[in-house]
Amino acid sequence: MKSFVLISIFLLNNNPSFSQQLSEKGLRKTFAKILRRDQSHIHRDSIRSVLIIENFEQINQLLEERRIPDYKNSDFSKRTKKKLFWGSYLTFHHVLQVDAKLLLNTKTIAFYKREISANNSLKKDLKSAMWSFNQSISHYDYPFWNEGLENLFWLALKEWEMEIDSTPLAY
Repeated sequence: MKSFVLISIFLLNNNPSFSQQLSEKGLRKTFAKILRRDQSHIHRDSIRSVLIIENFEQINQLLEERRIPDYKNSDFSKRTKKKLFWGSYLTFHHVLQVDAKLLLNTKTIAFYKREISANNSLKKDLKSAMWSFNQSISHYDYPFWNEGLENLFWLALKEWEMEIDSTPLAY
């Protein structure tokens, strides 16, 4: 019985879903890795796309587990805040470029609507990515872009209570 209790306590304390937010150092390391992966394989699109999608999934998992705080309103160092911003912003922007339907679907839009209500930093990071992607649409031809995705793009902005007419980067 005693060993069962000890194992249960160990599992609860080491299960990310029961853990508190990551420490500043833990977040900085995690997002430094996300940034490195984002900037790797620039000329190998298929590998880079996989890494970008993995980064997106990792951020989603951290959000689901409530492990990313509203960092812009924290006492984190400027260095950590920049890593978190650039890691999030670039991941969101690049996932829109490589597979927009991962972010622009009703389930993910609803998920981010809930997350934004608890994390204002996330809203600013997403807004920056949506703004820059919207700017790039007029300059680049995205073969996957269609009316359905465009409608979901504008739905996401509405649900996330964002306007992007002349929004600069948020950081």
